[in-house]
Amino acid sequence: MCGITGFAAAAGIRKAGEKILAMAQTLNHRGPDHLATWTELETHSVALGHTRLSVMDPKSRSHQPMTSSNGRFVITFNGEIYNHLQFRSLLASEGVRFSTTSDTEALVEAINAWGIERTLVVLEGMFAFAAWDVVDRKLWLCRDRLGIKPCYWMWHDNALVFGSQIKSLLEWSGQPLQLDQDSVASLVDRGFIMSPRSIFLRIKQLEPGQVLSLKIGEEPNLQFFWSLRSAKQQQAKGRAYRPEVQLRRELDEILNDTIKQYMQADVPTGCFLSGGFDSSLVAAIACRHSARPIKTFAVGFAERQWDESWKARRVAKYLGSDHHEIILDAQGALEIVEDIPKYYDEPFADFSQLPTLAVSRLAREQVTVSLSGDGGDELFCGYDRYGWCQQFWELLSSLEPDLREKALKFLECNRVSIRSSAAQMNHTLFEVSKHLPFGYPVATFRDLYSRVTTTGPGSLFDGDRIRFQGDDLFWNDSDEFLTLTDRMQLQDMRRYMGDGILTKVDRASMSVGLEVRVPLLSEQVVDYAFGLPEWAKYAGQSQRDLQKTLSYDYIPRQLLDYPKMGFGFPIDEWLRTSLREWAEDLISVQSLENVPYLKSQSVRALWLAHSSRHSDEHWRLWPVLMYVQWYRHWSHFVAH
Repeated sequence: MCGITGFAAAAGIRKAGEKILAMAQTLNHRGPDHLATWTELETHSVALGHTRLSVMDPKSRSHQPMTSSNGRFVITFNGEIYNHLQFRSLLASEGVRFSTTSDTEALVEAINAWGIERTLVVLEGMFAFAAWDVVDRKLWLCRDRLGIKPCYWMWHDNALVFGSQIKSLLEWSGQPLQLDQDSVASLVDRGFIMSPRSIFLRIKQLEPGQVLSLKIGEEPNLQFFWSLRSAKQQQAKGRAYRPEVQLRRELDEILNDTIKQYMQADVPTGCFLSGGFDSSLVAAIACRHSARPIKTFAVGFAERQWDESWKARRVAKYLGSDHHEIILDAQGALEIVEDIPKYYDEPFADFSQLPTLAVSRLAREQVTVSLSGDGGDELFCGYDRYGWCQQFWELLSSLEPDLREKALKFLECNRVSIRSSAAQMNHTLFEVSKHLPFGYPVATFRDLYSRVTTTGPGSLFDGDRIRFQGDDLFWNDSDEFLTLTDRMQLQDMRRYMGDGILTKVDRASMSVGLEVRVPLLSEQVVDYAFGLPEWAKYAGQSQRDLQKTLSYDYIPRQLLDYPKMGFGFPIDEWLRTSLREWAEDLISVQSLENVPYLKSQSVRALWLAHSSRHSDEHWRLWPVLMYVQWYRHWSHFVAH
């Protein structure tokens, strides 16, 4: 895991060596073990930078940027290629001679021997890399299938500039850039910025499964080598019926093969452990493939009603892992929260970034690599909204439009009483009440799900919103092979997980030089989950049955069967107490006057309602707080 950056221009760049060095230095936290650059000496128009976190073959022979054995390709690479031993063996049979044991060398030699297109087909892993073809004078920029590793790029004055994080591009530019209004709207309404956009209008994100190619003297070309929809469609075809016991056996074999592969490293390796199904199953299988007790890491909270660290502790005791935990209290949160803009180069607003930063710092004291259970909820239907959304829509869609609006109005007017009475009686109505009012007509299931996955009914964004089609990815009715469950899962994989969770984990872990591997998002597990029958993931009130049943083969049921809380903690109360002064400073009247695209009066009204305990508005306030804090830190790069 590392940081990459570089540029390729039609004309020579003045002081190219100094410029690429400065760009690479902004990414030191991602790769604290070594920094190096490569510059084309003849024209000074192409340069690559790399900061290394040494995981595979930590010797100096595997430093980057790395050149292929024949000198044709130069690469800067961030990530891990888990099947590099397999295609290394194939390359060796074709006469390639290796001088390291790193996956980087296997990657650059595969590109040299097979070309980019064929290499991307065989790669299994997480990656963002740039490969420069010295002969054809062509640059390739590639990102993994699910977007586990980040890659930003900018095209300006016939120059392509790229990097793992925005800060390296800002170092290149040195000039203020215009904000992207739609990105601010996305942040305020969803808590994250939907790729391919970034917070700056000129800077883009390479999308998951996308390749950018640039021939010097021409403009960049973008194309996809993989997509969620095509992968789902392919796996949905021709899967013969198999009984549940066979499905469980198949999944067990895939997970064991994958996790064993993901544990390959030349540095200490551990696991995040929350005590839930996903992380517990990953940790249990990892323990079976480790010769010594594996290190596990958990975060808890001082407030007992929010603390779930005891669940992880019980699972760890059963597994016999070397368990470590940190208790995050309000004072600890205050110490962490002000560091967020330094590592999240664009505003990001999932408040679980606080415990994620805390547990990453804890893990880095012991290991360099940690496995996580991210992705299980999206693949195996772990979110209860997959159930109650469909049940509510079945009722709602049976009504005529005018009756539908009346029903929604009735629910909205009575949401408080519904919430209190339905908690024990009707889970669907209870969940619906938490999202009322909807704020706009609910004419389609997509309307409903879009509202459920946003922070509130009325946007706090104040600007010229241009409709971004990011929400239309999987709602095309012509895709008959997709069920409503499929559509929700794919939407979440692309947005909530891809632009949200994976961003959160990458920035938090890499802020301390910790590599987080996500075995549930391996190519094999994703393909297998995409081909599962719906009953194995969601059947009425029962969800993720196949994964649960397999988990019980490894861990006793009584250690796992608890109501799902997610990564929750008392951020609502902290904003009224220990974080109150910090929050008040950020969203004071004077502060909000200096920050564009916010409805200042609405923000102040929400803050007063929350801080006075009139209502709980932390979901809507946190994105604003993260945006304003980011703006203060980076405002010298914002064009006014």
